Amino acid sequence: MRRSVLKTNWIVAVVTAGILPVALAGCVGATEEMTADENVGEAQSALCTTATPVSGSGQLIMGDVGGLVFASSASSTYGSVDCSGRFLLEATSTNGKPNLFAYSDWADTLPTGTNCMNSHIDEDIYGFNTGTSTWDTLISHTVDGVGNPCSFNTGWAPNNTIYSKVRIAAKAYTIVSSTPVAKKVSDTITAHF
Repeated sequence: MRRSVLKTNWIVAVVTAGILPVALAGCVGATEEMTADENVGEAQSALCTTATPVSGSGQLIMGDVGGLVFASSASSTYGSVDCSGRFLLEATSTNGKPNLFAYSDWADTLPTGTNCMNSHIDEDIYGFNTGTSTWDTLISHTVDGVGNPCSFNTGWAPNNTIYSKVRIAAKAYTIVSSTPVAKKVSDTITAHF
């Protein structure tokens, strides 16, 4: 099942019946991103937790069936000095929310054929732990495109909801002649009853 991609810069909405995303468990096609220097990943993590999130970020407000915070990059150029090459979304008031789920998705024209398996989403999801006043890295992985139509099984669902804020830093790209070519990406943080 493919989540529909909204063609707007940002949306903060309360979920109504019929548009609640289905949370898929597992990470089919996921691979761990390996770097030559593990400190590079730690530095990226620290910067993405101090950077200012996009304007679509906001409070996760629950309606009759749930709520969501959603934003999609307007172009394939995103990031900031503090969080280079990553599209950044944050939801606040997430602690205690039922069935919390955070994920990134491809927001550009879907790749086909071999371009699908050469397409990836790098996804880092963080939670702000009020007990320790620190950002915890909840998941950091690269997800490969699979199937026809091409899809990306990204996301994180917590065992508990101790995090007062959840933040996603993601990038989508296709490898063309050994060079990553950035693509549009979207981030969603949702909860439902």
